[in-house]
Amino acid sequence: MQKHKLKDLRILREFAWFWMNMYKHHNAIRFYNFKDGAYLGTLLQDMGFEMDGGESYRKKFGVEKLPDLNTLKRQLPDMDIQLLGNLIFSQWRYWNHWSDYEVMEEKDYDWFVVAFERLLELSDH
Repeated sequence: MQKHKLKDLRILREFAWFWMNMYKHHNAIRFYNFKDGAYLGTLLQDMGFEMDGGESYRKKFGVEKLPDLNTLKRQLPDMDIQLLGNLIFSQWRYWNHWSDYEVMEEKDYDWFVVAFERLLELSDH
């Protein structure tokens, strides 16, 4: 597991705060930024996270699919920064690439808000 340095944590906090608010206020922001825009993936990769298709999450929790909002809320206390960042990356990739043009619903935006809120908390330690 990658150990994040203090400087990296400051950058990670700013990153998590920004994207938490982007998803929280998604109605005021162009849809492109959430599903079609590739730069969130690039930023996640630059932060040191891996788009592993949910593999690290599935290994940790012994499940087959990515978590829905309620499952995510239940499991967040058992995730570290790396696992959560990888999971966010995989979930973003689902919406960006694998969703077959499904439309994100409020619960899908909430998933990202909750995940980025927790990433913000974890980067504050």
